[in-house]
Amino acid sequence: MKITQDMREYAAQKGRVLRFTVGLDKEYTTNMSSSDLITIDPDILGGAPVFKGTRVPVKTLFEYLERDYSLEEFLECFPSVTRELALQVLERSEQALLSHAA
Repeated sequence: MKITQDMREYAAQKGRVLRFTVGLDKEYTTNMSSSDLITIDPDILGGAPVFKGTRVPVKTLFEYLERDYSLEEFLECFPSVTRELALQVLERSEQALLSHAA
C-alpha cells in the first residue's frame, strides 16, 4: 500500500481526539461516537454500513485504500464524504482492532 501524507498524519494521532488541519489556518478537534459516523439502515443499501448522511458504503473506503488509492482520491470520487468523517472512521476502526488485540 502506498503511504500518503494523509495516512502519515492519521498514524501520528494519539488518543481518542483527532486534530487535523484543513487549508492553512483551520484546525478541527473532534470526538465523535460511532453512531455519529456510520448509519446502518435496511432502507439504505440493504443495511450496509454507510457514512452518516450519505449512501457511500464504509467498505468502499477500505477497498480504495487496499487498492493503493490515496484518501484524497477517495474523497474526490465521493464528495459527500468529508475528510473529517473518513479520518474518524479510520481512527475508530484502528481503536476497535487494537482494543481486541490487547
